[in-house]
Amino acid sequence: MKKIILVLIGVSLNILNAYTQGVKGKVINHDGDVLPSVTIKVLEEDTIPIMYFITGLNGEFNERVINKTYTLQFSFVGYESQFIRVTNQNKGIVDLGEIVLNVKNNILDEVQVIGNNVVEKMDRIIVYPSEIQMKHTSSSIELLQVLNLPGLFIDNILGKISISGTSGVKYKINNVSATYNQVAALRSNEILRVEYHQTPTARELDSNSGVINFILKENRFGTFASVDIMGAVTTGVVNGRVNAKTICNESEFSVGYVLNYRDFDKRFTDEESYYEFKNGEIRENILGIKNPFGYTNQSLSIGYTCHRRKNTIDIQFTNDFNRSFDDDHLRISNSISPSGYQRSYRADKKSYTPTLSAYYIHRINKDQVLEASLLGRLAYKDLDTKLIDTRDEAISDMVSRSSSETREVFLGEMYYRDSRNKYFSIEAGVRVSTSYTSNKYNDVKTLFNKSDAFPYLGVIGQRGNFSYQLLTAMLVYHLRINKESESNNVNNVSFLQLRYSSKRWSLRNITRYNTSSPSLSQLTDNYQRQNPLLVWKGNPTLESNQTLSNQTIVNMDIAKQIRWESGFEYHKVFKPIVDQYCYDDELVSILSEPRNAKYDQKVKVSSTLYCNTLFNIVSLRLGAEYYNFVTEGMNYRHTMNSFSWFLSVNAMYKGFGCLVNYYKPKSTLSGEFVQLDENNSSVAIRYKKKQFSIDFGVAYFLQDGAIYRSRSLNTVYNYDRHTIVKDNANMFYIKLSYSIFSGKSPFKVRKAININENETSIIE
Repeated sequence: MKKIILVLIGVSLNILNAYTQGVKGKVINHDGDVLPSVTIKVLEEDTIPIMYFITGLNGEFNERVINKTYTLQFSFVGYESQFIRVTNQNKGIVDLGEIVLNVKNNILDEVQVIGNNVVEKMDRIIVYPSEIQMKHTSSSIELLQVLNLPGLFIDNILGKISISGTSGVKYKINNVSATYNQVAALRSNEILRVEYHQTPTARELDSNSGVINFILKENRFGTFASVDIMGAVTTGVVNGRVNAKTICNESEFSVGYVLNYRDFDKRFTDEESYYEFKNGEIRENILGIKNPFGYTNQSLSIGYTCHRRKNTIDIQFTNDFNRSFDDDHLRISNSISPSGYQRSYRADKKSYTPTLSAYYIHRINKDQVLEASLLGRLAYKDLDTKLIDTRDEAISDMVSRSSSETREVFLGEMYYRDSRNKYFSIEAGVRVSTSYTSNKYNDVKTLFNKSDAFPYLGVIGQRGNFSYQLLTAMLVYHLRINKESESNNVNNVSFLQLRYSSKRWSLRNITRYNTSSPSLSQLTDNYQRQNPLLVWKGNPTLESNQTLSNQTIVNMDIAKQIRWESGFEYHKVFKPIVDQYCYDDELVSILSEPRNAKYDQKVKVSSTLYCNTLFNIVSLRLGAEYYNFVTEGMNYRHTMNSFSWFLSVNAMYKGFGCLVNYYKPKSTLSGEFVQLDENNSSVAIRYKKKQFSIDFGVAYFLQDGAIYRSRSLNTVYNYDRHTIVKDNANMFYIKLSYSIFSGKSPFKVRKAININENETSIIE
């Protein structure tokens, strides 16, 4: 009995020692400033990581480590890594005191520290979220909202993200391309840091996209699940997301489902149109009686990842199901029918897109990486429209269109990065793809066969206070239409960024040149009637357009947490593709056809003030933008000025958060068309406790609702169209989020291939 008691006491003491032994300390730099979010790895045999943790906002750490002997590796961007050998014979808490990290000499002038947790490099901004920011957010998108990144705008209702000065946004997780749904599924506590590229990298040159790259904390094992739901019942909006993944040793299995749903009938359209015919003109006034609209977008994803120290293999299957409808009921009066008539227009769209991707990465060493990826995709799309005009309860005109598309895409990419040289790094790769597209409009069938190669090269370097980024790529493709006409094209994209930085300010100059080819829909050689007065036709003879832009940006740190940014941009497109209108005798209608114009020109002047984490509570962004547009074609020349401003305020205190956004929309001029951005404003209150959070918000407050406006300045077909979703005014919504996990850590990633292929031949 005594032996049993002694054994139990010994086991209890061992368990107690395991929970009481560990290591603590504080990480600072050479000036004595604390360093938050420093990555600390626990290494066995000096090379094998067995666990990791990070320092808190005050630079301190206190973690349980049961090993007797191990090595700690301290890593932070812009600083030399520090290695400390720890021997814990007494099985207690080892106090390392203050650990000093020294700034890397070779990148001292390349980076500029904006705050304790933000580092600005030549090609990106690196942000380590603070404890307060992590505490008050649940998802990656919520985290982006409070990080106050320059040029980043988030629409919380529509789930859209945009970056000023780019054509789109590419998402990455641990340096590998991902979809928006995969990124939105990330919990904020999974994220170690965010790398934000306001300008494209070499791999994104063809799409001119900015990049948001989420670097995640390392995993051990565990099971993780989360549920998000946002609803605005009075305006028919429901967005939901369910994700689960389990991690065991080197493997991860994941599954996710996303639903975006809307069904609403209080949308109204008012339009004034002008048609110039051979024997006279027709002026129309269109009044929206009722214009219901809706969509159901679903996405299912299943993935497997095997992650080892030097190799990663990832396989993903995604399946997207999308449906949408527009059901417009209009009252029209014109010079032919002053008494007016009724028009009903119904458009139904549906698509089904399964995708299978495989990805492999080999880390040769810490400075060299080799990646390979493959993708196969099928895309099925259908568009059915029907327009019926009724006069005196009898059908006077009816226009029906039925378009369908079947598309097969096969894509592969090889990528290599080398940063061994202390003065510059190189990245290079090639992406090849082939696609087969069958488009059917009513009884007319068009076949497209397209093959392309996209080799790219990038160099980033620095000398003293001066740094540079040079990117160049070629898009070489072969296009065959109906096995009859063939064309070969070579498009070049080049990008040069020069930067001079000092302790308090920096100056950047960005020059970009690219050529772009017409889309498949623009090359479709058939006629499609839009309404009784208007017919659209493709143009197989379209030429590529060229774009040249130059941008100068000045940043200045006014105070410790206050930064001012001002920019000037000149942007010009030669031979832009613009829809032109003329009267057609055979069709007895106005014919719309895409053609190459002379140029589109834009000049932009902007100024923005950033205040980050004032008193550790409030972040603010206030900015204004001025635009001057000039467009010229064969028979037109238009000029327009536009002004917009925006305000974003975020406050966080003891589990509560408040987010206010307002954006005065700007008008843009392209060719002969003017588009007014959506008026966007919202106020949200958030409460978060542990794994649960709830948001109460109001969108479009103090406004009439969601308002859109588009105008045509063409003399043959001129229109001014207003659309308003009336009951969106003061739209109240609720968002709930809840996360569950078991195990040591849920931190892992789902990956997808880097794909920029999103063409379609369907004309909408």
